[in-house]
Amino acid sequence: MQWNGSVTLVKEITKYVDDVEEIKAEKKIKKVPAKIKSVKGTEFYAAKAAGIKSDLVIEIMAANYNGEQIIIDERTNIRYELIRSYLIRNGDRFELTVSAVPIKKGTEP
Repeated sequence: MQWNGSVTLVKEITKYVDDVEEIKAEKKIKKVPAKIKSVKGTEFYAAKAAGIKSDLVIEIMAANYNGEQIIIDERTNIRYELIRSYLIRNGDRFELTVSAVPIKKGTEP
């Protein structure tokens, strides 16, 4: 396996204030090597038909993945949300299909 990039896995933590107000915080978990690939045609069109935009497929070692929903491409600094995770081959790697998170006006990625 030849890695062509790296990603940062981000864990989202939800805290509650007085059991009413929900506050979300993020914790950058770890930077890991990754193989960043384009989305295959069939998967792209299936996602589009379901109203979902899939931008990339990111392959990482299974030992590095613990269900994180936010992934940052270290090369481009683009944030992605997880659409689907898939354990491939003999179970040593995960394939993560992701969608770019739109940047809100007046914020930095």
